[in-house]
Amino acid sequence: MDTRQKIFEAALEAFAEKGYKHTTVRDICGRADVNVAAINYHFSGKAGLYVKVFEYLFSREAQSTGGIYRDTTDPAEAEKLLIEWIKITTHVKFDTRFRTLKRRIMLREMFEPSEQFDVLMDKYISKDAGVMRGWLRVCRPELSEPDFSLVFFSMLAKCFFYFEHDKFIDGLMGQRFVEANADRIAEQIISETLPHHH
Repeated sequence: MDTRQKIFEAALEAFAEKGYKHTTVRDICGRADVNVAAINYHFSGKAGLYVKVFEYLFSREAQSTGGIYRDTTDPAEAEKLLIEWIKITTHVKFDTRFRTLKRRIMLREMFEPSEQFDVLMDKYISKDAGVMRGWLRVCRPELSEPDFSLVFFSMLAKCFFYFEHDKFIDGLMGQRFVEANADRIAEQIISETLPHHH
């Protein structure tokens, strides 16, 4: 593995574990076993590396989900895509290392926005969220603001809660609840988001 790739892999792990603010250049270089000057040389600093990490995460997500993030005005297709997204997001047991890293980095950015937040929002986050809002709008045309946004953010919150807090939930339940009930969790979120779905 070359130096650039070693830095990149170390940064993925560090940003997922600590977020942007609490990850240092020294931490990344220590994990990668490279000189601290290497980040400036290859990525123009920590901020440049962080933006590259997001670029990678979103392009890889687009490839791994088979182009799920696409606009549609067809209600049946919009419902199918929204359901597929909910199932992908709530099925922790099917999660790959990549998807886990992506969600953890995203959640850390949401909880403690970095100085790159506006760039990341414009370039990556708002695009996919806009597509998802489009699916929901096609599926739920009867909703007016603020009800539409409340339903949208409620759906996101539930999906991310089950993904990020599966260990906590399992501890409360005394069993592997999230993994064992992934289909039921997804169906519950779907029925609350799309009440006309059968």
